[in-house]
Amino acid sequence: MIRMKRLYMIWGLLFLALAAHAIDRSKLITYASSLNGKKKEELKTAVYNIIRKDDQNPQKEHIVLKYGNGENSTWWGFWYTDRIAGTVECINRYSDKKFYFASKTSNNGKVIDGMNIEHSFPKSWWGGTENSAYKDLFNLYPSDTQANSDKSNYPMGVVEQVSSQVPGYDKVGKGTIDGVKNTWCWEPGDQYKGDFSRAYMYMATRYQNYTWSGTQGKQQLEAGEWPTLKEWAYKLYMQWVRNDLVDQLEIDRNEAVYNIQHNRNLFVDFPYLAEYIWGDSINVAFNPNTSITTAVDDDRYLNGGSQQGDEVAPPVFSPEGGTYAEAVTVTISAASDVTILYTTDGTSPADNGTEYGSPILITETTTIKAVAVDDEGNVSDVVTATYVIGQAEEDIFIETFDLCDGTGGNSGGFSGSVAGSASNFKPDNEGWSAASYFGGDKCARFGSSKKSGVVTTPTFNINGEATFSFKAAPWGTDGTSLTLSVSGNATLSETNLTMKAGGWTEYTVTLEGNGEVAVTFTPALRFFLDEVNARAVITTPTLAGDVNRDGRANVSDVMLVVNMVVGNIEKDPVLYDLKAADANGDGSINITDAMLIVNIALQS
Repeated sequence: MIRMKRLYMIWGLLFLALAAHAIDRSKLITYASSLNGKKKEELKTAVYNIIRKDDQNPQKEHIVLKYGNGENSTWWGFWYTDRIAGTVECINRYSDKKFYFASKTSNNGKVIDGMNIEHSFPKSWWGGTENSAYKDLFNLYPSDTQANSDKSNYPMGVVEQVSSQVPGYDKVGKGTIDGVKNTWCWEPGDQYKGDFSRAYMYMATRYQNYTWSGTQGKQQLEAGEWPTLKEWAYKLYMQWVRNDLVDQLEIDRNEAVYNIQHNRNLFVDFPYLAEYIWGDSINVAFNPNTSITTAVDDDRYLNGGSQQGDEVAPPVFSPEGGTYAEAVTVTISAASDVTILYTTDGTSPADNGTEYGSPILITETTTIKAVAVDDEGNVSDVVTATYVIGQAEEDIFIETFDLCDGTGGNSGGFSGSVAGSASNFKPDNEGWSAASYFGGDKCARFGSSKKSGVVTTPTFNINGEATFSFKAAPWGTDGTSLTLSVSGNATLSETNLTMKAGGWTEYTVTLEGNGEVAVTFTPALRFFLDEVNARAVITTPTLAGDVNRDGRANVSDVMLVVNMVVGNIEKDPVLYDLKAADANGDGSINITDAMLIVNIALQS
């Protein structure tokens, strides 16, 4: 994943060296001159007034290509914006699947098999009109079909309960969105978090005059010129743009879109601009004449410089905060001319921080806060990362029944004239097996007065132990007994359950087994069912040679093993990954393991 992004950057640098049309700093300052002296909402509206126009014909709005395939269409545009220069490979930001254009020398706008046009802002968020936002290349990316389907119209946030995931790329599942837990959302891979955040900032500014609609749209956006992005969203995206900086891949795409549409994403051109609209500098006037840019002749940003004036770039954590099965070693980095201060007790690092000197070993759930301080005493924005140490889990089966649009159950009522139509039964997953089924209010009812409500889930795979949870309620006075059984090579910790008449009862049992399984529910007659979920513990493989748990094998790990062998340090399983130190897996740590780790380090 990292090597691929480096490859993109290498190609981008070659392309930039050959591209005489790449914007220089003086032209960029001229383009953005109307931003000078403005703050917060006034600055955001000034950005809107620039980027909505055709730079080569300012009396008109910028160009948009026709949507779809063919000459001067979206796919024709992707050949310029999302192709690795000099190759036929299409850049896929959503998964690790590889896709290719038909030619690297001719462009006919042909669709790539297995790919869709992905709307970063789904059209349902503004009511479905096929307007400029629907066709804007800054909102469109080529995506593999499955990832496009999984992402749906969900808001972009932090996924806490994973339903589907491609390591290093997209996660889809449930998280806390706008303060509401268990809300469906999607999360981009770390290498693209900043890219998508800057795209969302562009969309929330370019189309700030739109009326937002739909459940997911209103979770993400609010009406008005500022902030447009809801508070939870812009605060999260500010963290992401600080941690995932603009790279050459993003710069080149910005330039390529400009050559087609004649407008720019100024959040890519001025990487600190967002701080003056949503971040730590909303009360400071923006100055495009002195602000750091990503222009071809301005190397301050790509070389790690911080914004001029009293701005100091915040530190970056590696690895990012998250859930880890075992202890993790965290490094904090920043520009070379600053001091990093951090705390682990929740207090302000600017006031109570310890000076960072070496990686921090996290053995229990911990929140780290950090700032960077320059020689003049200017302090960066506070950055925060929480590391949850324990068993990480993932969804192996999840059924919400949220698409069921009947009555009863979640809207009250567990008998009478509710949940009476099979046409309202719209599960998330295909493969449910039942003789009689009906749709309730975001839930399902199984069975009728003449047919049993026995129902079996679709099959799913298990490898070890998982928790199996759901909620159920009996129909009227049909009876409260509920029996569970499981097919395949698996067992349930509890099989005989009792429901509560007139309301939901939540259940959690342990499911253990291997291979394909399916769970069968046998009620007394009729019953309601909702929120069926199987969650398994994620087993994190040990990285051979990564003795200090920093995510890579290098000379530091070699020296640790050598010192263990000669007796200079203890073989402490809390401080070190002893399984990783035993590189050849023979049950002992010796000089042979040190030599193997040298080879691993040289190859990584």
